[in-house]
Amino acid sequence: MKKWVYPAMTVGLAAQGYRLRQRIAALPVLSPTDAELAPEHRFITRAGVKVNQATARAASAYAVEHELDALDLVPADLATDRLLSLLNIVDPRSFRDNPMAIGKGAAHAVLVTVDLAERAGIDRFSDLDPMAFLTLMVKIKRHAARSTDLVVAPGVHAVADHPRDRNAELRTQFADAGPAVGIAQAGRVGLAVAGAASRKPWGIAAAVSYCAQPLIATVGTVVRPRDLIARSVLRLPTAAIEQVRALRGPSGKLVQREEIDQRRKRYREAVADGIDHLFEDRREQCPICGSAELTEVMRTPDALQGKPGEFVLDQCGACDTIFQNPRLSLDGLDYYYGDFYDGVGEEGTEVVFNSGRGSYEGRVEMVARHVEPERWLDVGTGHGHFPLIAKGRWPGTTFDGLDLSDSVEEAERRRWITTGYRGLFPELAAELADRYDVVSMHHYLEHVREPIDELEAIAKVLVPGGHALIEVPDPESRLREKLGRFWGPYFQPQHQTFLTVDRLGHLLEERGFTVVDVERSEAHQPVDFTFSTYLALNRLAPDPDVPWREAPTFAGRARRQAVFAAGGAVLAGAFATDFLSQGWFREHSSNTYRLLARWDGPEG
Repeated sequence: MKKWVYPAMTVGLAAQGYRLRQRIAALPVLSPTDAELAPEHRFITRAGVKVNQATARAASAYAVEHELDALDLVPADLATDRLLSLLNIVDPRSFRDNPMAIGKGAAHAVLVTVDLAERAGIDRFSDLDPMAFLTLMVKIKRHAARSTDLVVAPGVHAVADHPRDRNAELRTQFADAGPAVGIAQAGRVGLAVAGAASRKPWGIAAAVSYCAQPLIATVGTVVRPRDLIARSVLRLPTAAIEQVRALRGPSGKLVQREEIDQRRKRYREAVADGIDHLFEDRREQCPICGSAELTEVMRTPDALQGKPGEFVLDQCGACDTIFQNPRLSLDGLDYYYGDFYDGVGEEGTEVVFNSGRGSYEGRVEMVARHVEPERWLDVGTGHGHFPLIAKGRWPGTTFDGLDLSDSVEEAERRRWITTGYRGLFPELAAELADRYDVVSMHHYLEHVREPIDELEAIAKVLVPGGHALIEVPDPESRLREKLGRFWGPYFQPQHQTFLTVDRLGHLLEERGFTVVDVERSEAHQPVDFTFSTYLALNRLAPDPDVPWREAPTFAGRARRQAVFAAGGAVLAGAFATDFLSQGWFREHSSNTYRLLARWDGPEG
């Protein structure tokens, strides 16, 4: 063991306790009131939890005063571990105003408006189990992204949790990253136990700091966990036992087992006669310029989902475009996109989109330098994460969204967009003609079958003088060749076409656009080494609990846990490398570029 590990752990645990204390101090407390319960308010409660009339009136008055659609009621006597878990995720100082904050609450009681309940499809208001409640809080925050908050409710009393639910709770909060978070937490407990057993001063200090953390966080604050003393004194042995018990608990997959089995049958039927029908014939000419000067760049399997098939990328010698050849057929698109943005993969993808706030804000700043938008169409909007952030800058702007999946309908229910259009953009362009002054495509153009058709559709829906904002992977990144098939933006088999910034600019200019701004270093996403490391680990131990494979076995699950536990340090090192070197790579090897072009009209 390195000599610095236990001193760093001691200081880190104490500092984390102080950080939690600051967050607790920011929690408001309900005050008694004579106001009546607002008719638009309803309460959702966990099994065994009661909200008395005094607390209900106080919560309702607080929600009205602060213009909230949802208010999570935190029991003052909430169990120590649940309280610390909550505040490790949620910062009460920014939770309401951060529309992408994870929707985590105390999982006891929450006030919601009738309108929110209807939009979120909430039809059960009492006797929820803990996992159902945690899942519901994620949904509530998404449907009330800037009008959800937390408050301490002394009149609500906590009920006990069960360690076996821990895996499901982590999965609820972090989707597919949940097991990795669980491994990290188990590692911390293991280090603390080893420190206590070492009988060395700093090892003992680390164990003491681990046990004292709840006291540092809570003593003298507005909360009074009923198990605080016992939990602090016995935290080390009880945490170690609960880690073992959690390993035996359910995996916490967010899609029910019966549904996965049904999907497994459909996947099996889709490839019963082979996979040739998932691909079109190989092209002999570049789809962008028509040149026959093609060179194979790479062959790769599906490194992310692990579905069957091999995918080939060719590069055009005339225009430098890289494209999938042969490309996926319509059946192939259905097969390989299945359970990625929906179903089994939906929550994991949503977590990834939630982590992209810096990129979203960068796009906003680029447009803000050139135009004040009034009507904006976001093509390939998914659940509408970008419009959600952009509305913070332009609250009076109308943001509409277009997507092929039902996610656009969910985005409308969440009110992240005003109107959602479902379908293919080129086919809907005539209906939307001359309607928008900004059209955006963020990491969309590389997915489509015919990029040129998409650019022509932009021109149809823009008013003269309107702007097109496009962000795509940069195939001129130096790391593309260095990392090979593990370069994240290759993203096979979903990414079908890679255009250089010069080629994209030329295609736009041919259609009456004038390029007014380009960002390369500013658009860089510092994920190259992290994502490539994840892909390599995923290749070694694919997720066995997915519907396109046969029913999972204990050996398959154990292998994945072992590989990711062993590779955790490598993954952490890759993340640190991305973080520390992002300035250099922004300047020398950006993996993304964004381009803003003005459409000058049919005569332009």
